[in-house]
Amino acid sequence: MRNYYPLTAAQKMHHNWIMDYGTQQVSGVSVVASVQAELDFGLLKKCIQMETERSGCTRVRFTKPDKDGNVKQYIEKQDSRDIELKDLSGMESLAKADELMQQWAYETFDGDNIPMCEFIMLKLPEGYNGFFLHMDHRLIDSCGLVVMIEDLFQLYTHYRYGTACPQELVDFETVLKKDLAKAGNEKRFAKDKKFWDDQLDALGEPLYSDIQGPAVLEEARKRHGNPKLRASDIEMKELFVAVKDYHLEPYATQNLMDFCMNHQLSTKTNAFCLGIILCNVSRSFDYLIYPYYPAYTS
Repeated sequence: MRNYYPLTAAQKMHHNWIMDYGTQQVSGVSVVASVQAELDFGLLKKCIQMETERSGCTRVRFTKPDKDGNVKQYIEKQDSRDIELKDLSGMESLAKADELMQQWAYETFDGDNIPMCEFIMLKLPEGYNGFFLHMDHRLIDSCGLVVMIEDLFQLYTHYRYGTACPQELVDFETVLKKDLAKAGNEKRFAKDKKFWDDQLDALGEPLYSDIQGPAVLEEARKRHGNPKLRASDIEMKELFVAVKDYHLEPYATQNLMDFCMNHQLSTKTNAFCLGIILCNVSRSFDYLIYPYYPAYTS
């Protein structure tokens, strides 16, 4: 029997954006994972198929929205789709291949009760090979992506080179149930709400920033005539935003990564790394007051 579940708080955050904008495009997340080496694509396909079995989030489906736009989620037992291989190695540069893949990232998962996750194996210019992963953000967060991609590569190296087999992942449905149970605990909710209300009272509303620095916030302050404004306007019309790369300083980044490894800090440290980046481009430590959102362990 199929089990249906409501969305968690974090999933609702993304779902609300979908309803506000009228398109799933605002809830897409894409990653390219590649290495400058030859790959056994037959084995890689097998490992991707194994990963969809190990990672229940890749098999999540959403029901048709009700009259209020709300959906429920369920998990298919298996995903029997084939994994396509696209050969982009003949393109003139990695940059051109990247432009094409950026267009793939804008594609939407339109429909009800359909897969919300897609893998494509890739042959890229300059000897790079790997895969493109496109998912609905309601299925996974950035930390989960890191874990899943690492797990997939560990499967590949296990079968290709005989390295240790990765441990089984935590069952998505089990953790989903725990998340929903915690959210339904009124005392726990009240305690968590009080904590964050106290944080906001003490530190103030988080400052808007991005990797280009404080320019967008400064423009919003001028537009609204409020030099103390801490939030920027929400873009509701132009969804095809540009992509900007931020190149980390090698020495400082390596020091931070070494610190995390030596002290067994989790991949969630990327939020702290982002805070440091925002401080750097904005020349202010105010951005270490990082805006947390309701995370879901599933």
